[in-house]
Amino acid sequence: PVDPFRPSTMAVSVAAVLARQAGLGVDIGTAPPYWLPQADVTPSVGQARAAGVPRAGGEVLGTTSDPAAAIVDHVRHHRVAMVCMATRGRAQFGQMVLGSVSAAVVRESPVPVLLVGPRVGHFGPRVERIVACVDGSETAERALPVARDLAAQLSAELLMVRAVSGAVADDLPAPVAGVEMVHDDWPARALARYGGDRGDTVIAMATRDRGAFRRLALGSVSRTVVREAACPVLVVPAQA
Repeated sequence: PVDPFRPSTMAVSVAAVLARQAGLGVDIGTAPPYWLPQADVTPSVGQARAAGVPRAGGEVLGTTSDPAAAIVDHVRHHRVAMVCMATRGRAQFGQMVLGSVSAAVVRESPVPVLLVGPRVGHFGPRVERIVACVDGSETAERALPVARDLAAQLSAELLMVRAVSGAVADDLPAPVAGVEMVHDDWPARALARYGGDRGDTVIAMATRDRGAFRRLALGSVSRTVVREAACPVLVVPAQA
């Protein structure tokens, strides 16, 4: 999905890279408000085709007062493997990390959502690393199979990382084979920094259950990673 006011975004470039690498197509859609009936996705489709994806098409999903619902409905009725969309930075008073549309899509999407945050300034021709964030919890572990499958499909390296604050570092259990530990007083900052700005990395992490804090799509760590990371973040909703 693209913003009808800014149809050409970094998210289109990121989606094109993944699609070309996986041999998939890109479907670009937009759900404009009722007062903007002439929305056009042609620039986004052209951007994807110029990036060399096997197939790129576009569709105006219809004017609506609830664009997130229109996007999720489209995903549910088509063979969609992943949603890729841009997010806003801080909203008023810095209280929201995701735009209201992207937050609602994450909350309801039946498939993983790749979020391209405000700090993603460039993305290279290939994905070389998938960074799976794990912490031993059942919620975090849900992202691991998705990250593993994506790494295999893209022939990318799979890295597993666990971020812990200095306050609890002394109380951690024994290290787990294959999981790199990174320490920081702000775990979200550590994860975002680990992803780096190489232009070839995707961070993968899971969200909490929809039943808890339903108005918030992501936990505080996940929201901050999306905001601070210079690479896209693949969010795996509870229902995906």
